[in-house]
Amino acid sequence: MYIEKQEDLILKCSKEIDNLNDELLIQNVINITQEEYMEIQKKNKDNGQKTFCGNPILDLQLFYQCFDCSQDTSHIICKECFVPQNHKNHNVQIQVSSQGFCDCGDTQMFNKKQICPKHYQIDLKFDKELIENNIIFNKYEEFLMTAFRLLLKKMEYVKDYPYDLLENIQVIIQNLKEDSLERYFNSHKIYFMTIIESINETKLIHNLIFKCLEIITNDNIVWSYLTGKVLSQEFKNSFNQNTTSLLEQYIQYNTYLAKSIQLEKDISKFYPFLFQNDEFRTYLQRTVIKNFKNLHLVVHKYQILTQENQEFKLKIYQKINDQRLATLIQKLLTCSQIKKITCRKQIIQGNIVQESYLFMQRSYIEVLRMYKNTQSLECYSLFNVFSDILQEIPLINRNSLLLCRNYNYVIDLMARSQQAIKGIVDQIDEILQQDTSSFKFQILNSSSLEFQKLLNESLLVYSLTRRNPCQQMRNFKLEYKSEKEEKFFKYLLIISITNLAFFRSDFKSMIMAVGDIQSYGVQNILRIILHYYLKNLVPTFNLDYQSPLKLIVFNLVVSDRNFITVLCTYLIKFTNSQEAYNSILTLSGLESLELKLILQNILKRAILNYIIFSQRGNYKFYRGQQSYWKILNNEASLQQVDIAYIQIYAFLFKDVGINDIIQCFNEIVQYLGIQANLTFLICKIAQTDYDLISCTESIIGYDQNEQFLKGLAKLFQTIFYSQTFFQQDEMKRILKELSYQNQNDLETIILSSCEINQDNGQLQLKKELQFYIYEPMYALQNNRIKEKINDQLQMKNDKFAELFGSSLEYELQYYKTTQSTLTNIRFEIINSISQDQNQYLLKTILKDLQNNFQLNNECQQNVDQSIKILQENAIYINLLYLSNLFFKSNNSIIQENLDKILHYCQTLILNQNLNNTQKLFFQVYCQRFQKQKLDQQSNEQVQQSQSKKNHKYKQELKQKFNQMKENFNNKNNLFTKDFDEICLLCKLAFEQKELQYQPILIQYSNIHEHLRFMQTYPTPYTNIMCTHISNCNHIFHIECLQKQMFVSIQSYQKCPCCYSPYNFILPNPYQIKNIEIKQFEYAVETFIESLSPQNQSIVEKNYQKKDFDICLFLDEILSQILCNLIFQLLSDLKTFLEKSQHHFLQKIIYMLRLLNQYQDDKIVDLIKIDEKETLFKILKTVQIHLIKEYNLYQFEQNLLILLNPQFELAKVLFQVFTQKQTTYQINQKQFLLPYDIQKIKETFKSQMLNFLTKQFSSFLDKHCLSPCQKKKCQITKIYLQVEFKGYYICLICFKKMCSEYCGELNKKLQGNLQRHCIKKHQGKSIYLKVENAQLILMHSPAYIFMSNSLFQDRIGDSPIKRPQPLVYYDKFQINMKIVDSIVDIIIEEKYLNRLNTDQKNIQTKEI
Repeated sequence: MYIEKQEDLILKCSKEIDNLNDELLIQNVINITQEEYMEIQKKNKDNGQKTFCGNPILDLQLFYQCFDCSQDTSHIICKECFVPQNHKNHNVQIQVSSQGFCDCGDTQMFNKKQICPKHYQIDLKFDKELIENNIIFNKYEEFLMTAFRLLLKKMEYVKDYPYDLLENIQVIIQNLKEDSLERYFNSHKIYFMTIIESINETKLIHNLIFKCLEIITNDNIVWSYLTGKVLSQEFKNSFNQNTTSLLEQYIQYNTYLAKSIQLEKDISKFYPFLFQNDEFRTYLQRTVIKNFKNLHLVVHKYQILTQENQEFKLKIYQKINDQRLATLIQKLLTCSQIKKITCRKQIIQGNIVQESYLFMQRSYIEVLRMYKNTQSLECYSLFNVFSDILQEIPLINRNSLLLCRNYNYVIDLMARSQQAIKGIVDQIDEILQQDTSSFKFQILNSSSLEFQKLLNESLLVYSLTRRNPCQQMRNFKLEYKSEKEEKFFKYLLIISITNLAFFRSDFKSMIMAVGDIQSYGVQNILRIILHYYLKNLVPTFNLDYQSPLKLIVFNLVVSDRNFITVLCTYLIKFTNSQEAYNSILTLSGLESLELKLILQNILKRAILNYIIFSQRGNYKFYRGQQSYWKILNNEASLQQVDIAYIQIYAFLFKDVGINDIIQCFNEIVQYLGIQANLTFLICKIAQTDYDLISCTESIIGYDQNEQFLKGLAKLFQTIFYSQTFFQQDEMKRILKELSYQNQNDLETIILSSCEINQDNGQLQLKKELQFYIYEPMYALQNNRIKEKINDQLQMKNDKFAELFGSSLEYELQYYKTTQSTLTNIRFEIINSISQDQNQYLLKTILKDLQNNFQLNNECQQNVDQSIKILQENAIYINLLYLSNLFFKSNNSIIQENLDKILHYCQTLILNQNLNNTQKLFFQVYCQRFQKQKLDQQSNEQVQQSQSKKNHKYKQELKQKFNQMKENFNNKNNLFTKDFDEICLLCKLAFEQKELQYQPILIQYSNIHEHLRFMQTYPTPYTNIMCTHISNCNHIFHIECLQKQMFVSIQSYQKCPCCYSPYNFILPNPYQIKNIEIKQFEYAVETFIESLSPQNQSIVEKNYQKKDFDICLFLDEILSQILCNLIFQLLSDLKTFLEKSQHHFLQKIIYMLRLLNQYQDDKIVDLIKIDEKETLFKILKTVQIHLIKEYNLYQFEQNLLILLNPQFELAKVLFQVFTQKQTTYQINQKQFLLPYDIQKIKETFKSQMLNFLTKQFSSFLDKHCLSPCQKKKCQITKIYLQVEFKGYYICLICFKKMCSEYCGELNKKLQGNLQRHCIKKHQGKSIYLKVENAQLILMHSPAYIFMSNSLFQDRIGDSPIKRPQPLVYYDKFQINMKIVDSIVDIIIEEKYLNRLNTDQKNIQTKEI
């Protein structure tokens, strides 16, 4: 009676919840007075200390990860818990996440020393006994027990009803107008109405419980602890007498709560508070594992079409316990008024699942504990449950994709715990006990007790074998619209990629924890896993489906590729196919026919995938060439795994295997009614190892594996056959196009066959591998390489290698020597091909050739068709010829058919209508089949021949280089010639009154302020030092120049001759008597257009008058140019003269002398300078004695006084300023220049290196955690308005900043990087991204991402964010060539030149 009263009270409060404030609500439900409530709240408000942070991380909220403190890649440290001092010299990364909780305080993830002071304490600071004996706490516990029981009792009543089910049923019944159906529904209408009422009451009770929990647990450790204790407290269920808890019952019903009641919140909201009791977190993980099957529901989604063509939708659960509802559904679906019903299965999961998954890191440990206590395989049930789920649904939609992602995520999360992996390996010893030595020191027999124990009891074996189904999908209808087939295929491929990737990751981490790949322990694990798969994989294959999608879906066995991965890993050590087959047969425990049947059906499924997905041109997902692949480190593509199995099958079954492959392929192709090239597949498995390497190398490595190194060498020999050197980025791109994306070991794989050329910094083939090896099968996978190789072969007129390649002949010739790249597996396959007595493919080729030949061998079309047949099959025919010759097979079928092909080629050569190309083609074929022995030329002879060719090639290169050097010197000499007589565009001589115009580039920069090579700067005209001038000395008519105008970068024009940018056109001053505005009109317009908005505003402010003062304007511009030219002269005298800049300098002086007639006050006159600064003293001297007075004697004397005691330098400078030619031979080292440019560069470079450090690890440690230096940065706030995109450092002023808006939206047009370079650096800068050393060159608003990063490893690869300790980044060293390039760009104002060379990659968006 008391319980009923309590339930009535709870139901009453749930209906009045909106009318009660928080305090009154708690008082009512717990049944306490206001005084009691205030006293207990006051007493416990600040009592206790959180041991687990659990702060939620929301969208666009920053958090930290430290991979020196935690190897778990999922860990999160919130801003409040991150203490920089605890992470000194650590790899700390700043991240942005969509969801998660702070893990600070979790001792499973962090060492106690890395936990922040707020969560350092392990035990709560309050007396637990006082809680247990407190009457108010007891009342609260009673409320929770009663409320949850009432909620769950209501749920049991309504759980079979999705939220809109009854409403939809009523609508359908009303429209169907079926009497018997209406009668049945009306007879139970009261019952169904009570269901609707119960659903509403359930929702109200749930809202009440969670409102109370929200009030009580908010910032209250004691109440949170007590709530967690009550929820996890076990008791006997009154229904079935099983031990359970409120939490377990709630989890069991959570999926129904989410879908039947449509609740948005659940208990997971309170996890961060409930986890203050560490036992609750452990209990939660145990409960989720135990009840994994209850976290998912199978839903049938019906689409109903009536006789009147009305459409209705209905959603019901697959399992219905309510008999009245089940009967109603049955009657409805069998109604005669329904014309058509389609049903689609869907798996749904409760809201609590997603949040619970985030806290599953310890789950493997809990599974091991549960198994140790119970010795029941039920503890491992989550693997079986998900495997069963995958057989219930077609894996072709988004729902299935999300389900697989979530499941794989939680399994992967569990496997990341090092403690868990250690526990899984230690369990092997516990299971075997005294028999551990037999596992570690010998191969176990499949019938032995130890083998069977591990097969059935080891969590390691269980988790790898039972996670995916070994059977095909269960019977269900698959109906879809044909236009959606492509979309379904895409989902299927992504699901397959995801499942395989996570399996391979866990497989690798677990077997590596057991031991070395060659150890007995690992070999026994591999044998046990293979035994399970061979006993359980379905031995069926069915072609009785009409569409490719149905063929794939209904034959799909998700575990196939898992099995292939393990099989390839196991067999890679075998050198003999018979030994390999016997080993597989023994460990399987099967009869040979049973084994053959299983492996053959897996072969059929692999070939089916290969045929269907290779035919569909857009399936990059199958080939591993899509952007999705980037999230999967260390991964092989689905195509590579399938081809690896086909290769292994041929290795195991030899010539029988080859015939099986051919028969399966032809059977599928004929059924589908398509054409596919089988010879390509056979050649691929016989002549390349790349797919097998990609399938296994990330798991077993290749450092000690000779076979892997051979296969990789052959790949790189073909790549380098196309060209001698490759940039590192080019090589990465090529490997990606060949479906290789193994980022973790990219450095190792490249360095296995390549080395860095010290002269040019590019990759080249290792000297010991530099042989003439060309594998056409690799070239066929990369069009760019194929085209380059074909171009080379055509230039050499080597049609033979173009058709047949050179690699196989070379491999066979040098087999069993260090020079041969023929691996054991391919050796067996090639031998098997030569022994095959059927030769179906060769007969097919010959038959096609005969059919074509019989039509009319004189017809040009038939000749072309014959060439096409022979060309497409050239590699395979060459394979047969060489293998038959090498293995001395004396296979009469091969020889007879090759002789017939030879006969056809010889006959076709006699055709008088053949052109030279066609005749050459048949001659090459005839040459191939002349029965000659393989070339017996010794290795020494080959090397001698190669050495002669290399020597000759080097001599040719040397001659070319000398010629280029001579041409370059001649080009430099052009600067000293006088081009003033003709226009370089129209090549016509200038008329006497025609002005000659010279394009020049005027840029503004404030780099001098950061270099500080001067002690003082002039005032008030400091901007006189901001100018940088460059020119090409080309002369044009103004009309010619205008015709050739086109805008390049940032409104700059390009010189029509050398394409150098310019923005000012200077007329020849020697032709001007009077300065007029029309002479400079076009120059001024072009100049102002190129200026940044900031500099434009300065010009407008100074010269915005009714009568534009051209003299005043020119005086300022030319004075700035003069100042910069003098600086260039005093900083690099030799280069200045080599470029004939003294001619240009004299023109500027002459122009200023003309201006002197029109203006009294000059810019230079107004400069106030320090007497110590040489530049301005010389500038003043030029102004006085060359511009105003033109007194050469006085000018020379003043120079001698100014530069005392460097009289030789003074004489040289005098000639530079006044004469056409200089008589001195310039040796810059003999002069002590006031502003030596090399010293300035070295000083700036030293400053940069000091700031950056030489290793990326020390750079990260120094700069990763330093804050953004923008004054109004918002990143320190908890919530951001835009996504954080990382920190950048300006390499001019070394200021660190956020890239875009410092986390806050801004109405300004540019992001931080643009605003900074405009405001501080005249719109030009180079930025370094902190997290990956990527460089951005900016000439605002245009910018490019520079191709090379500032820090690189031995192959030039860039650092990327990885879950590794900081020491991992020691291998990335600063690239001094890039540093020198940056220094040159910044100091010599080469931004535009750099942008000009990479225009296709220029961007202008906000950054």
